[in-house]
Amino acid sequence: MKAIKINSSRISQKINKKKLKWAINFLQSKIKKNKYLNNEKVECILIDQNSLNAEKFKKIYFKNDIEESFSINPIENNFKKVLIYGHDTRGLIYAITEIADRIENLTTKKNNLKRIFYKTIESPKTKIRSISKCFESDIEDLNWFYNKTMWKEYLDMLVSNRFNRFTFTLGMQYNYPYGNEFIKDVYFYLAYPFLVKPKGYKIYAERINKNIRDKNLKILKFISEETSKRGLDFQLALWTQKYDFDQVPNANYQIKNIPNNYAEYCRDSLKEILRKCPDISGITLRVHVECGIQEKDYKFWKTYFTAIKKNKKLINLDLHAKGIDNKLINLAL
Repeated sequence: MKAIKINSSRISQKINKKKLKWAINFLQSKIKKNKYLNNEKVECILIDQNSLNAEKFKKIYFKNDIEESFSINPIENNFKKVLIYGHDTRGLIYAITEIADRIENLTTKKNNLKRIFYKTIESPKTKIRSISKCFESDIEDLNWFYNKTMWKEYLDMLVSNRFNRFTFTLGMQYNYPYGNEFIKDVYFYLAYPFLVKPKGYKIYAERINKNIRDKNLKILKFISEETSKRGLDFQLALWTQKYDFDQVPNANYQIKNIPNNYAEYCRDSLKEILRKCPDISGITLRVHVECGIQEKDYKFWKTYFTAIKKNKKLINLDLHAKGIDNKLINLAL
């Protein structure tokens, strides 16, 4: 079965070919590594919701039109020909990674094809299936943050388990961001000076130079690209916008040269991050007092949201519900 053939000639133009190619390559890598596979030839025919003559196949092999659904359908009794249906790009990726998972976990040569290609129909019960990974400490977290191999394997795991969103979360170290001796681990607590330095501002984090900022931004771009490549949405969560920078004596990175036009600084920093990381598909924000901005400070948020509104790409905006009101929601729209 190492001669497995993926027939993608029937897929429609609405399928993202780059993301589909990732899934096919992922499957092929699992095929090459498994010692229990034999050399039987199998043709896997890919089809989606918008494929030509899709209605003919629907009546026989699948029953729903739910987004992200998929089915695996043996169309010959000997499993030598299999129809793989995905409602959309993500549905096809889920189907292909499911087959890859079955191949990876084979432990016998007996009834291989039946174990891999048995009929399966799946559709999501929850529209958003997200998981967050939080950065809390440079001592504990920088190693995995920079580890590209870890990220690839981690994201492989997420898409193989039917997640559709990954959220990388910054700024959650502390819930009350006002001056106190307990604030210590502040790497990425206010994320901006660790990632970018927009023109016209002198604010900086001590011991964080351009090389470090560029390295951090480069790996953030890599993570968002790898997430998107697998058909997942990449959400960047920025839970803190400000804290009492001059009243945290034990903070391991002191923030200096705070500008008077602070809202504009945050806006321009976010704008730069979105420009450099175009695969960011959404932003999550804590918008109540614990983010460092007083509640009902609509002027700050009106300024800040323009970075998202004026972005060329449509950005999903997820506002933490605590402290939110209709006026803030309308400012974000």
